[in-house]
Amino acid sequence: MSSPSESPSVGYEAKDASVRLIVITSASVFAGVLASLAVAALIYTGRYAGLPSTDARQTSFVNGPNARSSISKDVGALRSEVATHLNDYGWTDQRAGVVHIPLDRAMDLVSQEATAAQKAEAKP
Repeated sequence: MSSPSESPSVGYEAKDASVRLIVITSASVFAGVLASLAVAALIYTGRYAGLPSTDARQTSFVNGPNARSSISKDVGALRSEVATHLNDYGWTDQRAGVVHIPLDRAMDLVSQEATAAQKAEAKP
Protein backbone atom coordinates (compact mmCIF):
# COMPACT_ATOMS: atom_id res chain seq x y z
CA MET A 1 0.00 0.00 0.00
CA SER A 2 1.38 3.43 -0.86
CA SER A 3 1.57 6.34 1.53
CA PRO A 4 -0.54 9.54 0.96
CA SER A 5 2.54 11.54 0.03
CA GLU A 6 3.30 9.12 -2.81
CA SER A 7 -0.22 8.85 -4.24
CA PRO A 8 -1.07 11.43 -6.96
CA SER A 9 -4.85 11.01 -6.56
CA VAL A 10 -5.08 12.11 -2.91
CA GLY A 11 -7.92 14.63 -2.33
CA TYR A 12 -6.10 16.60 0.35
CA GLU A 13 -2.70 18.14 0.87
CA ALA A 14 -0.08 15.67 1.84
CA LYS A 15 1.77 18.04 4.16
CA ASP A 16 0.84 20.91 6.45
CA ALA A 17 1.10 24.54 5.45
CA SER A 18 4.29 26.31 6.36
CA VAL A 19 3.72 28.35 9.52
CA ARG A 20 6.77 30.43 8.72
CA LEU A 21 5.37 31.41 5.32
CA ILE A 22 2.00 32.35 6.84
CA VAL A 23 3.66 34.54 9.49
CA ILE A 24 5.91 36.27 6.95
CA THR A 25 2.97 36.94 4.60
CA SER A 26 0.77 38.29 7.41
CA ALA A 27 3.57 40.53 8.68
CA SER A 28 4.20 41.83 5.15
CA VAL A 29 0.52 42.69 4.65
CA PHE A 30 0.35 44.40 8.05
CA ALA A 31 3.51 46.40 7.31
CA GLY A 32 2.10 47.43 3.93
CA VAL A 33 -1.13 48.68 5.49
CA LEU A 34 0.80 50.65 8.12
CA ALA A 35 3.06 52.15 5.47
CA SER A 36 0.03 53.17 3.38
CA LEU A 37 -1.59 54.85 6.37
CA ALA A 38 1.63 56.68 7.20
CA VAL A 39 1.99 57.97 3.63
CA ALA A 40 -1.66 59.07 3.57
CA ALA A 41 -1.19 60.91 6.89
CA LEU A 42 1.89 62.70 5.57
CA ILE A 43 0.12 63.75 2.40
CA TYR A 44 -2.92 64.96 4.33
CA THR A 45 -0.96 66.98 6.90
CA GLY A 46 1.33 68.40 4.23
CA ARG A 47 -1.56 69.55 2.10
CA TYR A 48 -3.91 70.93 4.73
CA ALA A 49 -1.55 72.07 7.51
CA GLY A 50 -1.20 75.66 6.24
CA LEU A 51 -4.86 76.32 5.56
CA PRO A 52 -6.68 78.65 7.95
CA SER A 53 -9.49 77.16 9.96
CA THR A 54 -12.97 78.23 8.99
CA ASP A 55 -14.39 78.28 12.52
CA ALA A 56 -17.61 76.94 11.12
CA ARG A 57 -20.66 77.40 13.26
CA GLN A 58 -24.06 75.84 13.02
CA THR A 59 -26.44 77.97 11.00
CA SER A 60 -29.10 75.45 10.05
CA PHE A 61 -32.14 75.04 12.28
CA VAL A 62 -31.14 78.09 14.34
CA ASN A 63 -34.66 79.46 14.09
CA GLY A 64 -36.32 76.07 14.43
CA PRO A 65 -37.88 73.81 11.85
CA ASN A 66 -40.18 76.54 10.52
CA ALA A 67 -37.30 78.67 9.21
CA ARG A 68 -37.21 78.63 5.41
CA SER A 69 -33.92 78.53 3.59
CA SER A 70 -33.20 80.55 0.51
CA ILE A 71 -33.36 77.33 -1.51
CA SER A 72 -36.96 76.68 -0.48
CA LYS A 73 -37.85 80.29 -1.25
CA ASP A 74 -36.22 80.00 -4.68
CA VAL A 75 -38.02 76.73 -5.36
CA GLY A 76 -41.32 78.33 -4.35
CA ALA A 77 -40.74 81.26 -6.68
CA LEU A 78 -39.75 78.93 -9.51
CA ARG A 79 -42.83 76.76 -9.05
CA SER A 80 -45.03 79.85 -9.05
CA GLU A 81 -43.41 81.10 -12.26
CA VAL A 82 -43.81 77.72 -13.96
CA ALA A 83 -47.46 77.46 -12.88
CA THR A 84 -48.11 80.93 -14.27
CA HIS A 85 -46.42 80.00 -17.54
CA LEU A 86 -48.41 76.75 -17.86
CA ASN A 87 -51.80 78.18 -16.94
CA ASP A 88 -51.87 81.67 -18.52
CA TYR A 89 -51.64 83.30 -21.92
CA GLY A 90 -48.58 85.39 -22.68
CA TRP A 91 -45.81 86.32 -25.06
CA THR A 92 -42.83 84.03 -25.46
CA ASP A 93 -41.23 86.17 -28.19
CA GLN A 94 -43.28 89.21 -29.10
CA ARG A 95 -41.06 90.23 -32.04
CA ALA A 96 -41.44 86.81 -33.65
CA GLY A 97 -45.13 86.62 -32.72
CA VAL A 98 -44.72 83.55 -30.54
CA VAL A 99 -47.18 83.18 -27.66
CA HIS A 100 -47.80 80.58 -25.01
CA ILE A 101 -51.23 79.32 -24.11
CA PRO A 102 -52.51 77.39 -21.09
CA LEU A 103 -51.56 73.73 -21.12
CA ASP A 104 -55.16 72.49 -20.98
CA ARG A 105 -56.08 74.61 -24.00
CA ALA A 106 -53.03 73.36 -25.91
CA MET A 107 -53.99 69.74 -25.23
CA ASP A 108 -57.54 70.44 -26.44
CA LEU A 109 -56.23 71.97 -29.67
CA VAL A 110 -53.87 69.04 -30.32
CA SER A 111 -56.70 66.60 -29.65
CA GLN A 112 -58.98 68.45 -32.06
CA GLU A 113 -56.28 68.46 -34.75
CA ALA A 114 -55.65 64.73 -34.27
CA THR A 115 -59.38 63.99 -34.47
CA ALA A 116 -59.71 66.06 -37.64
CA ALA A 117 -56.71 64.27 -39.19
CA GLN A 118 -58.19 60.86 -38.34
CA LYS A 119 -61.53 61.84 -39.87
CA ALA A 120 -59.79 63.07 -43.01
CA GLU A 121 -57.92 59.77 -43.33
CA ALA A 122 -61.12 57.77 -42.79
CA LYS A 123 -62.93 59.48 -45.67
CA PRO A 124 -62.09 57.90 -49.04
